[in-house]
Formats: sequence, structure tokens, C-alpha cells
Amino acid sequence: MINLTLATIHFPERHTGINIHAEIEKILFEFGLDKKKLYMVTDAGSNCRLACKLGNFENLLEFVGHGLHNLITKDGFKKTPTIFNLVTKVKNIVKALRYRTSLFEKLSKDQEALAKEMTRLSEELLVFVEEEEVDESSSSESSKTLKLDVKTRWHSQVIMIESFICQNRNVINVMLQSIEKGDLILSQTDYALLQELCQFLQHFKKITELLSGDQYPTQNYAVLFMSELKALLETAPQDSLEIKRLKENMKENFDHRFPLSELHVVSALLDPRFQGLFDVREYLKQNIVSAIDLLSKWIENRVEKNVESNVENNVGNSIQASCQSQSYIDELVQRHTILSSLRENLSTASRSESERECYLLLGMGGKVEVKNILTFWKDQESSMPKLSKLASKLFSIPITSTPSERNFSIAGIVIDSKRSRLSPDKLDYILFIHNNYSFIKEVKFRNYDEV
Repeated sequence: MINLTLATIHFPERHTGINIHAEIEKILFEFGLDKKKLYMVTDAGSNCRLACKLGNFENLLEFVGHGLHNLITKDGFKKTPTIFNLVTKVKNIVKALRYRTSLFEKLSKDQEALAKEMTRLSEELLVFVEEEEVDESSSSESSKTLKLDVKTRWHSQVIMIESFICQNRNVINVMLQSIEKGDLILSQTDYALLQELCQFLQHFKKITELLSGDQYPTQNYAVLFMSELKALLETAPQDSLEIKRLKENMKENFDHRFPLSELHVVSALLDPRFQGLFDVREYLKQNIVSAIDLLSKWIENRVEKNVESNVENNVGNSIQASCQSQSYIDELVQRHTILSSLRENLSTASRSESERECYLLLGMGGKVEVKNILTFWKDQESSMPKLSKLASKLFSIPITSTPSERNFSIAGIVIDSKRSRLSPDKLDYILFIHNNYSFIKEVKFRNYDEV
């Protein structure tokens, strides 16, 4: 897949839907995209939705960033006071200590030397020392520094908690006492709950990272990860009372945060690995539609009459998931799949060309190994040209706005105290070259001025 940055503009005007639409139209015209059918992945803001309506863009709500952020922070943390207060306390500790690196390192080394001396004496005197008194994990110098969370990135709270948990507790407590912040010291119960919370949120962090990629399709994973997120919110016997409350609060608003759309189901059907997902079957059942009819409708509405498309454009730079991620996906597929074919037991003789393609595709569910979905559809281009074209269209739509959000992070790195007077146009040029350099390097331009 190819991921490009077209422009990063200075936008001093009011962020109204009309103004946003006008700027988008300028950029699209400049790159010759003003006549194309476009999809816009945005948050649920009324200004973004109006801009899409004015431009006749198909508006897709952002799946990961805002959905998970609101689910965890608003529906979860804020409605579970004990969790919210604990995370806030950790944040205040990190704020108080993160810039005291030299003192932190000194106390850590002193604590480590003390622990080693205690171990040596205990061995000489044959005195049993309990694990709580000499904790090897806490006595060793931490390889991580304290990280502060970012308000707009929910998973930064997981990173903050991780960075805090791995630190030496004794050193943390001594430093808090030395700066008269003893009221922030956590109890053993607090630490236990914090570790349980961190373990619970790790699953959400992993899903976020997988869906935030921009070098491989993500639209086909929507139903699979929705199924897993719902499963994660089911309470377990080993859960503490506060984690159970957290899960219940998050579950209440889940369907509002993550509505299952027809696009998600069609994208899952286009991936043989995900055709048997329970939520796909339930959607078809509730909407009284067969998989073949649904796919045929999308072919009719979304695929041009000329089906001689070149899917290779999307395949060239595609990167498949890592072995670790692939095994994780395979595990989720097994957990959420119903073992039965979606293909209808009807003769293909009277079917249209589109229906025959759908019939052929649905017969592959669970029977073919798919490591790279774009490569799969490149191989099927001759046997299923219309579905191949549909897959090319839908799989090029990102499920999250994270790739564009990264652009803002890069801009924040470019503009620092030594480069604070960069003009908006120069910043745009720098980001354009930085983000598109790999693609530009591969393309041979006839005229250097066109670069």
C-alpha cells in the first residue's frame, strides 16, 4: 500500500465545516483529485461531517483513536472513581519526579548496593530473607524512565503506568518524602490494582497498534477486533471488584462507540479468514440478507463497469503483519469463528457474474491460508475481477485517522525552539518531503520541476 501526505496547511480561520471543506477542495484540485470518489475518515465532530457532506465525500467515523479513547477514559476511568483517582495519583507522581533524574539514579544505585549487602549478610548468617524484604526486580536499576501521558492519546496512559510500575518502589517513596509529597505514596493494594489495570489495558493497546498501521489494510480487521473488545469486557472470576466495575461501565456504551456498519461486514467477507466470525453471521441474520446478496449489492454500487483494474498499485509496498501479530490474529479468529460455510447451496447456473464470484469467494472461507490480503486479491484478479476491484477500493480505506495524526507529531518535532520561525509553507514542504520521500525516490519524474 502507498500512504502519502498531500499537504499540511496553516489554518487560522474558524474550524467550521464550510472553511474545512474549502481548504480540502483547494488541495484536491491541486493534486487533480477533485473529480475522484473519496472517503474521509474523521471523528464525529459536526464540522468534519458537514465538510464531508458539502464535498460529497463518504464520511467514515474513526474507529480506534476517538472510539477507544472515549470508551476507556470517559466510559471507563471517569465512571469508576477508584480507578480514576489511582491513575490521577500516578500522573501526579510522574509529574513530580520525572525531571529529577540525577537524584533518582543516585537513590537507585544506593538501594541496589544496600540490597546486595543485605543478601551477602543473610547468606553468611544463614538467615532466611523474605522476598518482600529483598525484591530482585525492584533492586535492579530500571531501564525505563518515567513517562507522562498525553491527554489526547489514551494508550499513553498505559505507557505511563508501565514506566511507573517498573521503577524501584522504595526509591519512589524516598523521593516523594524528600519533596514533601508523602501523600502520593501508593499502598500495596494500590500497586496490585495498578498492575491488574495495566495487564487489562495491554489488550486494548495491542489492538490499537495493529489498527494504526498505514502500510497494510486495516478495514478488514474491524469486525474481528470489535468481537475481541466485547469479549475483553466480560468479567472473569479472578477480576478484582474495581476491574469488574470498570468493565461494566465500559460495556454500557460499547455499541454506541463501535457501531457495526455494512462496510465493516463487507470488508470481513472479502477476507476468507473472517467470513465465519460470529458477529458477521449475526449481522446478516438480523438484517435478513445473505452474504452473496450483500456482496453483489456492493459490487453494483461501488465497482465501475470497467473491471480491468490494476490491484498491483495497492500491493507493491504492502507489508504483512509480523509473525507475532499474525499468530495473535489467528488466535482471535479461532476464538470468534463459527465453523460453517456462508455459501448458499444453490446452483450457480442461473447466477449473474457478480453472484458467481461471490459464490466462489464464500467457498474459500477457512480453507485458504491468507498471509497478505492484497497479495491474495492480486492472485484472484483473473477469476474474481469485480470482487478484486471492490477489495482494492475498500482495503485502501484506513480504519483510523492515526496516520494523519502522526503528521502533527512530526510537525511538533520539526518546529522546536531553534526553528520556531519556520513559515507555514516551508513546514509544509519539509513534511511533504519527509513523509513521501520513499515514494518519491522510487518514481522517475520526466521533469525535475514536477517533484
